Amino acid sequence: MIFYWGETYISTQDAKYGMAVDSLGMQIGLKDGDKVISVGSVDIKKFSAGLVAKEIIINEAKELIVDRDGQQIKLAVPADLTSKITKYENKGKSLFYLRVPMGISKVDPKGNAIKSNIDTTMNIVSVNGNKISYQHEMKQSLVKIRNGIGKIILTKDSGDTIQKYVAVDNKGMIGIGLDPVEKYLNKSVEKFGLLTSISKGTSMGVNFLTDQLKAFGHIFSGKIKAKDSLGSIFSMATMFDPGLDWRIFWNMTASLSIMLAFFNLLPIPALDGGYVMFLLYEVITGKVPTDKFMEVVSYIGFILLMALMVFALGLDISRFISFI
Repeated sequence: MIFYWGETYISTQDAKYGMAVDSLGMQIGLKDGDKVISVGSVDIKKFSAGLVAKEIIINEAKELIVDRDGQQIKLAVPADLTSKITKYENKGKSLFYLRVPMGISKVDPKGNAIKSNIDTTMNIVSVNGNKISYQHEMKQSLVKIRNGIGKIILTKDSGDTIQKYVAVDNKGMIGIGLDPVEKYLNKSVEKFGLLTSISKGTSMGVNFLTDQLKAFGHIFSGKIKAKDSLGSIFSMATMFDPGLDWRIFWNMTASLSIMLAFFNLLPIPALDGGYVMFLLYEVITGKVPTDKFMEVVSYIGFILLMALMVFALGLDISRFISFI
């Protein structure tokens, strides 16, 4: 994947509009327009909310340094933020996103916007009296008036200002497509040769596994609740992008494969790691475990695995019930 696609990112320096802060990020004290310079001891050279969250959750970073209007501000990470980020109901949420200027790239021919004669020569500057400069501001304003009518002020390419009343659906949408990030921000693409790709890919796999082991350590210590982090095959299915982005698909497949391979090597009876453990015992002691002993421990290992599977499946079922 690294050899074929390389690595695409927006550098912190090139994120000239800074971030749009979500509710979780606000709890740290982040503000729209900030740029995270460092988290803990890690410098953030690439704009990445995921990396910031990882350092907070996995490596227990205690502070962030952000660039706010040209000044460096130090922010303390709340002690309970990890438990809030890892809650199941916050799955899919981020601390912050790229802040992108407002712009309409397309209009859905079946949406409500086109019924009000809105087209791509216009741009939204106000929704129900709220000034709109960036895409996230427009989304937040529309969500507040779901299933209602929005008073929208727009400017045309000619410079004229017009007013429209547009129906907002139950998802807070009016049927427009927003300008892509690439229109305003420069993306960097780093390509790697074959040998370098193998080395980098291996390093990424090792780092991923190390982070997961640290996360399991936090689960056992109680810093991360098991009920918020465990899931069955149904949770795995929701991790894949419904749009079938091949890069995301293969990245997720590789991550799951690494985790399954690791678990299979754990010294648990009924798994390959369990058999290796008994073979090592035989090599070291010169004694062969009896068939009866192997049968009993295999049953115990199988029961433990089934109990864990039932627990994870039960969590997914309870989540589904609460969702509906």
